[in-house]
Amino acid sequence: MSAGLVVAAAIGRSRSQLSVCSLDGVELAQVSHDQEIGVGPDVLMPVVVGHLTRMLAELGRTGEEVVGVGLSLPGTVDPVRVVSVDSPALAGWDGIALAPYLREVTGAPLVIDNDCNVMALSERDGHLRDHDDVLVLKASTGLGAARSVVRESGRRVGEALAATVTVLNPRAIVVGGDMAGAFDTFAAGLRDTLFPATTALAGRDLQVLASTYGERAGLVGCVRLALEAVLSPRTVDAALAGRR
Repeated sequence: MSAGLVVAAAIGRSRSQLSVCSLDGVELAQVSHDQEIGVGPDVLMPVVVGHLTRMLAELGRTGEEVVGVGLSLPGTVDPVRVVSVDSPALAGWDGIALAPYLREVTGAPLVIDNDCNVMALSERDGHLRDHDDVLVLKASTGLGAARSVVRESGRRVGEALAATVTVLNPRAIVVGGDMAGAFDTFAAGLRDTLFPATTALAGRDLQVLASTYGERAGLVGCVRLALEAVLSPRTVDAALAGRR
């Protein structure tokens, strides 16, 4: 008998990433899907379900083997109602129940969080192994393009982060999102304005680092979100009690 699976979906403004993983976190299949900006859930979620169904079939597995689903959206979400509450990046998604779409592939519980939180969650297997605390920054779609603009974007973000760094005094700032692909340029601009504006104590040992998983950080975080829900002591105890 095969062990259970978790599936993950990191839904973005212009791209969604999907993954099927074993319960030890090993990725068995993944796909990235580019979508039109502004696409609604009635269009995108069936595509997501189609990709997940295909990946499971290619693995010789079924939705009945899926024990948990982790999903992220940009903006504010309600993890209890499992809906988007305020997502400027995804117009038309707020208040829409997402679990019914996924029932076409699995009846497993769905857990949801926003894209920044799952990106931070991915660092538990990354920079948080070497640093006691980090500040995770998502620098993504709409922040900047062509090299001079990217550096200037970094400068503007550095100005905005200075007060936060002074108050929280993190050991590292981790940059993720689409800007991970232009990390050196973006980080150079961020350092230009961040370090001069922070206190000597806050900036003394501060490091600016690229996200451990680059553009896949959100997807890795969604997998971890699902695994933590499925393997939590409360869930495991409930499952064992049901077998008695």
